[in-house]
Amino acid sequence: MNKIILLVRRDRDYYINQVVSPVVKSGERVFSKNLNLWNFFFKIPYVEFRRRLSEVSSLTYSQNSFDKIYFWGDYEAIEKEPDGSIIVPIDEDDWISNTLADDIRNFDFKDKQVTKWDVINIGPKGDSSLERRNLCRSCSYAVKLPYHISFISINVLMTRNQRDIIKFNKTLSAKVDNIATRTFLGNNYFDYLLEIVKKRHQVKKTKLLQGYEEQVDIYNKCLIDLYDSCKL
Repeated sequence: MNKIILLVRRDRDYYINQVVSPVVKSGERVFSKNLNLWNFFFKIPYVEFRRRLSEVSSLTYSQNSFDKIYFWGDYEAIEKEPDGSIIVPIDEDDWISNTLADDIRNFDFKDKQVTKWDVINIGPKGDSSLERRNLCRSCSYAVKLPYHISFISINVLMTRNQRDIIKFNKTLSAKVDNIATRTFLGNNYFDYLLEIVKKRHQVKKTKLLQGYEEQVDIYNKCLIDLYDSCKL
């Protein structure tokens, strides 16, 4: 039976290095500025808030029956896994269904190397919607080895041909686009971030989020703690 392996992008360097290494791109410069603003306005430091979000996520994948869990920098270990092993890449703050590993294990890839499923998207204001785009971003796909690891870049599958993909007609995960994402801080959105904080937006429990009630409760507690720590 094929191994099911979770690949978690939980390498602190992927955002910390934007501060301690030479800044060469405009987006990185904006991120550094916004990170400093974050640590000025909030008593909960950015790194600590990211750590708390990753703990919410870990509740979902620790309950799965993955054969192994690797972190983002473990490319050499992944490349040693046998052909037929199935890799599921996620961000450290993504939520996945408690049945994802078993669902993937029992899925027939046929002659394809990649399967893609629909994802619940949770926005910065706490709204949730079903995302059916073909884009293979974190927590929305699984890839069967052998598949060159360089095609998985910044947690997005860089597949060269959509014909490599077979659709999995099930919703297996939730993408949490929160105010602490690199994309959010890497743009000039800080005034918008503070507006969200002032209005104390939280995630609402909807039918779409059934099965993630525990994650919603803990995630909202993280948000409230952050809002309460704001110095405004």
